[in-house]
Amino acid sequence: MHNSNFVCRVYPDGSGLRKAVEEPILILKRVSPDGQWIVGWAPLAGEPGATFRAFSLGGLPSVSIVNNIDWSWSPSGDRFSISGGPIATDRSYIVPLQPSRAIPPVPEGGFVSEHDVAALPGARRIDALSVVPGPTPDVYAFYRGTTQRNLYRIPVQ
Repeated sequence: MHNSNFVCRVYPDGSGLRKAVEEPILILKRVSPDGQWIVGWAPLAGEPGATFRAFSLGGLPSVSIVNNIDWSWSPSGDRFSISGGPIATDRSYIVPLQPSRAIPPVPEGGFVSEHDVAALPGARRIDALSVVPGPTPDVYAFYRGTTQRNLYRIPVQ
């Protein structure tokens, strides 16, 4: 027996359980604000391994994103952030989306360099990792952590 994970959807009352997409998705990462796209870590068809992919719930082909890239939509769905992976380990990009598009144009095989993302129309570089767009183009959130250690292990009173 082969076990797989699938993303399912139901009606608001909990009835009508059905697969959202026919392909297995190992980890569900995000759902677009319009509810038409999901991002998940999924096996590659006919190849070993898995990658992050965007899956259309409207019948469009899936889009390969490439491993370790974090995507996030603004609450209104008109902007998109991209960070991590081959892009950069210390910066992100916020990209305005074309009307009626839930994802930016992705090169065949996904984003493989920072240049691929920076070349998107209107791409704005943010010097922080894992940026999440806010309600307006000038508002965004990100995590910045620091660690402070006592090098000499002297008890501090």
